[in-house]
Amino acid sequence: MVQELNKISKRIFHTDYSQKKNGPMSIPTPRGDEYKGSVFLSNLLANQSAPSVKINKLTVLPQQSDNLREEYNLMIVSDDGRNILDVDSPSIDVQKAAFAQIAQIEDYNDMSLMELQIAAIRIDAESYDLIEDPTEEFQLALLKGTGYSSTMYFIKILNPRDIVIRAALNESGHNLIDVFDPIEEYMRIAFSQIAGIEEADHLSMLDLQSKAISKDASAYALVINPTEELNYKLIDLDPYNLRIISEPSNAIRMKAFAKIAQIKNYKGISLYELQLAATLRSFRERQGESAFNLIDSPSDSFIVDMLKNDGYTLKLIYKPSNDVLKIAFSQLSGFQNTTKSSLLSMQIKAVKKDPNTYHLIKSPTLAVQLSMVKEYSFSIDHIYKPSERLMLTAVNGNGFALGLIDNPTERVKKAAYANIAGIKDYTKHTLDELQKLAIKKNKKTIKLLEGTYIIDTEDKIVNTFGKNKIHIINNNSPANIHDDMIETKKITARKYAVFIVDVQTDNIDYPTHKEELDRIKDLIQSNIGSVPIYFIEYGGKQIHLLPSLMEATKEQLTLNKSENFDGDSNYYFIKYTNGAFATTDIDTFLKKEGVTDIILSGINQTECVESTAREALEHDYHIITAPNLIMDSFTEINPPSAEPVPGFYYDNGIVVEDLSQIQYLISNHLFF
Repeated sequence: MVQELNKISKRIFHTDYSQKKNGPMSIPTPRGDEYKGSVFLSNLLANQSAPSVKINKLTVLPQQSDNLREEYNLMIVSDDGRNILDVDSPSIDVQKAAFAQIAQIEDYNDMSLMELQIAAIRIDAESYDLIEDPTEEFQLALLKGTGYSSTMYFIKILNPRDIVIRAALNESGHNLIDVFDPIEEYMRIAFSQIAGIEEADHLSMLDLQSKAISKDASAYALVINPTEELNYKLIDLDPYNLRIISEPSNAIRMKAFAKIAQIKNYKGISLYELQLAATLRSFRERQGESAFNLIDSPSDSFIVDMLKNDGYTLKLIYKPSNDVLKIAFSQLSGFQNTTKSSLLSMQIKAVKKDPNTYHLIKSPTLAVQLSMVKEYSFSIDHIYKPSERLMLTAVNGNGFALGLIDNPTERVKKAAYANIAGIKDYTKHTLDELQKLAIKKNKKTIKLLEGTYIIDTEDKIVNTFGKNKIHIINNNSPANIHDDMIETKKITARKYAVFIVDVQTDNIDYPTHKEELDRIKDLIQSNIGSVPIYFIEYGGKQIHLLPSLMEATKEQLTLNKSENFDGDSNYYFIKYTNGAFATTDIDTFLKKEGVTDIILSGINQTECVESTAREALEHDYHIITAPNLIMDSFTEINPPSAEPVPGFYYDNGIVVEDLSQIQYLISNHLFF
């Protein structure tokens, strides 16, 4: 823009002031002061009252001033169409140039102003605010054919008239949420549209609402004063809809928990018992979410009963007390008396009985780790960065455990191959000799050397936990065969994706959140191979990342909405709801990439990130995060969270300690 202003200054003053020693655009006025060109020119053009302006012996007539004003206005809106807000009474040409810039249309000579305005709003809904007194005709044209996207535009229309409201509801019934005090006819139009029913005169309002909700459960939010009958229908559709019912009755709660627990006749069963049965069944069956999250403030007695039935439900409890831990591990270990036994002894017995209990221990001691690995050599893969002592313990039990160890020392390698070869004293042999002897003893050693050894045979899982304990099961076998066998764990390669949610310039201030943003920057820059990164932003037409993150990606991340994927491992999505899934096709891209686990980062951790996490769980993805990767944008209205990572993430996903653990997961295709 400075270059353009300099061109205009040349025409005004017949000289090029960019060559002056005072620097570019340093223009002397009759007073001898110096002004920056853009400020000086603005002041010049603002001088409407004077018949003429005399500067450096050059007279600028009012007509010339008007022409220069138009040229100046065209120039600033061509640079950024939003600058039209700074233009008084813009001409049609200036308006067209402004909206063409926003819509990124270069050749617009044959387009009307309305067409350009609609094109701009389609790209950036906020552009609606740049239009002064939009007509009814314009509003109807804007809404036409937009479907669900109309919700972005209708919310911008102030005091819409009847014809506009009807048009909006026919595009998407969800626009009802923005209709003040809607009449019954508006409601019928809205629910009919959501239900996909063209002729609905024969249906009652309740039937229409039920059909709409069966098509889209979120339509429930549009119902004013929902009836008990409608709530029953909602639970029939999905018992987890209990979470969206405001102040549900006991009868509704019982129906929901009975449905989750798969109890058809629950007469005579208390709500407490139904909640317990539903929690245990949903947890064991690994449903999308646990019924535990549907219970308002579970009592201490409920938690105790839940843990006594299944110690693994400890995972559902955020920051359990020591007494709660002892109850859980007493059930898992088989200890009957929790008062006479220490928590450590229970944990040791639990991991010896089932190594999968290891992940319930927040900070496992070396004693726990050694006890587990001595009993089940292959459980070494549960331990993050095991010590050499633990590695040796594992390979001395089963040399093939070497395949699950990252960066083993030469001593560990020799011990592993010696174990396979059946050699007790390996100190007299070289590593090469031990490898050859191991191959002679067991041909599978070749795969171990190639780094391709995995613990499976066709469709069967070979479980070699423990010293020479081998157990083969088929896909239809139960998980637990008998007490001396570890619960079989199918080794499945995980595939990860990183989500960076709403880390945009209008959401967060870099100096205030430098620590968190630097952590996200580290996540982007970390050596995570081919893991795709999904940049997700709320609203607008473009991704506007903070400069610090732009620098991290080594590219300018300002892309049109249509450019979701640009050929590298980064994806760019613009959403119009809190969650990333509802208004984007992000799930299609994830499925195409074979993604199983989502690493979450961004803001706000209790709003958009959590909504995205909930939607991810509903689409059968696992979620992982770490402190300082998710945050809140702190304001007076939105104070900092009491906890660095809210309990929801512990209850429904995995929270690791730092970025290095995430890198470990990715490099090993593991899931904690």
